[in-house]
Amino acid sequence: MKRIALLGIGSLVLLFVSLHFFAPYVLYGAKKASGTQAVSNARSIGLALFDFDSDYGRFPDASTIAAVKAVTDSTWDLKDRTSNDLFKQIIVSGITTSEEIFYAKASGARKPDSVIVTEDRTLAQGECGFAYIAGAATKCDPMRPLAVTPLIPGTFKFDPKPFDGRAIILRADNSAASYIIRKDGTVIAPGGKDLFDPSQPYWRGAPPDVKWADLPVPPASIASPQWMTWVVPASIATAVMILILSIMRGRKMLLKKYPSAFTE
Repeated sequence: MKRIALLGIGSLVLLFVSLHFFAPYVLYGAKKASGTQAVSNARSIGLALFDFDSDYGRFPDASTIAAVKAVTDSTWDLKDRTSNDLFKQIIVSGITTSEEIFYAKASGARKPDSVIVTEDRTLAQGECGFAYIAGAATKCDPMRPLAVTPLIPGTFKFDPKPFDGRAIILRADNSAASYIIRKDGTVIAPGGKDLFDPSQPYWRGAPPDVKWADLPVPPASIASPQWMTWVVPASIATAVMILILSIMRGRKMLLKKYPSAFTE
């Protein structure tokens, strides 16, 4: 009986050690997969934007709303407040019927429900994870950012948590790639300047017209991208240790009550 009890405790200790060492790698793999999906979706957004430009002469913004409604006979109240609003023009125009391409696993975002038959359900709050920089056309600087994620709503700072400290940037040449997010939440573009710095040539001296994604819960303040890597393993480890201590305490109580059962 004593040998069985020791084997049980040994198995739990082994489980604890395994969780402690391997859980961070599992989390890293999940974040990397989410980042890969975001890059793929960004490229799909780029293709849709180019198709839209071909039909309406520029990428969707406030100036294209009237044209989209006239061509499609849509009665929807199209707006230009958020990226959800402007990307909705792409769906209304029939260029895509998929909400999925606008999804990125930003904080507060959720998988789209693929319901686009009503105005309020199409790219509803949380179904778009990309911020959009309005006011461009295909003839703009090819290095100009068009869509980015995970940008914290209302700021020019990126949230490092969703993609393990990386930001996904879609440019006007339809290239999409990940960039390192600095500790202050900014991304440095090639050339050494902040991505959103108005002195960047592609902004032509004007502040970028960012339309943030409509997300229900803004991310918490900027934190180290490694923070979440240790929270879950530490919680699991604590739970396992509590379980081990409970088993040991229970064994002591049984030993005191039934001493003969542990001496066989």
